[in-house]
Amino acid sequence: MEPHSSALGARNVILETPFDDIRGFAASAGVDPARLEGCVDLTGCIPASPRALAASALELYLAMRRGRASGHAHYVSFVDEGDATLARLLGRDQIRGARRRAGTQGPDRNELAVHGRLDDAMLRCFDVLTEEQRAGVRGEGFTEEIREAAVAGASRFAEGPFWAAARSGTLTRAQYVRSLANHHQFVRYTTRILGLAVGACEDLALRAHYAHHLGGEVNHEVWIEEDLAYLGADVDFVQRLMVPDAPIMKFNFVQEALVSFRRDPVVFLGVPIAIEGASAFMPVQTIEAIRSCMRGWGYAEPERGTRFLGSHIDIDAGHAHAGEGHWAGTLRVMKDRVRTERQQQEILRIVQLEFEALESAYTGYVAGPDL
Repeated sequence: MEPHSSALGARNVILETPFDDIRGFAASAGVDPARLEGCVDLTGCIPASPRALAASALELYLAMRRGRASGHAHYVSFVDEGDATLARLLGRDQIRGARRRAGTQGPDRNELAVHGRLDDAMLRCFDVLTEEQRAGVRGEGFTEEIREAAVAGASRFAEGPFWAAARSGTLTRAQYVRSLANHHQFVRYTTRILGLAVGACEDLALRAHYAHHLGGEVNHEVWIEEDLAYLGADVDFVQRLMVPDAPIMKFNFVQEALVSFRRDPVVFLGVPIAIEGASAFMPVQTIEAIRSCMRGWGYAEPERGTRFLGSHIDIDAGHAHAGEGHWAGTLRVMKDRVRTERQQQEILRIVQLEFEALESAYTGYVAGPDL
């Protein structure tokens, strides 16, 4: 048998098995389908008969990972009330007011309608997998889920109201200046944060990765200062006195905590995946839309006010789609270093936090009075 073949075989079966319609579960359990919004029905993925713990855990883990990747956070299922293995793996709770149904393990055994969080149950399942099974489900399986989460976050960000205003020609100079000024509040710390990541690495290859990334970020805040100066903004205020908007402070604190308090260079990989992804997957037409707005504000050489954004959107987008650059390089180093479901979930949370902060910040730049 080839290495990891049992895990890969189970993965292929699970990926081809459709989830049951949640409405059918609701009818069997006697609950309103609206209560099950955001849930995936795992009943069809539950082993039909009692199995060894690791075998059951692998099948459930792969099914739940597919549910999480499709945007679900919770599961529901019918489970045999006497199955201690499933109780341990799922950590489930009974659904309030749901009825039981006749089971398949004997006339005196009922099945309970249960629910729980996918993430929690996945941690329990991964914890009891054999090392061979773990090797079969991580690697590309982990990085593909992270990649999809980052691309989805970047797509939401690109569709936000700030960028919509740029594309519609309604973005104002004040709004653009505010975005650049806040961007300066974290870009100027990028090399120092990456330096801390370098210092936290015992892994030589990961240290080299961060050092290379650091070298590509030197003095990018100067580009923002030049953009601001061309627009007639108060650069000295931005450099010395400005306090960033709350979402940008949140954005910064996540990074600072990971490299200074946590000192976790593997989980920190979620930060560049989010930040670089935000520009790598921004439509390249966006920068021309901003330059068009600038012409409308009376600036004849808009390239002089978009050096920072232009360099990142044009170059990062080309690199990402070609499998090159910081974003693609970060995915590659993740493949052999994200080894547990806990690390996976932490990185997915970091990606979520960073995109939430960016979306909130850029929404704020175009909110408020129309002045």
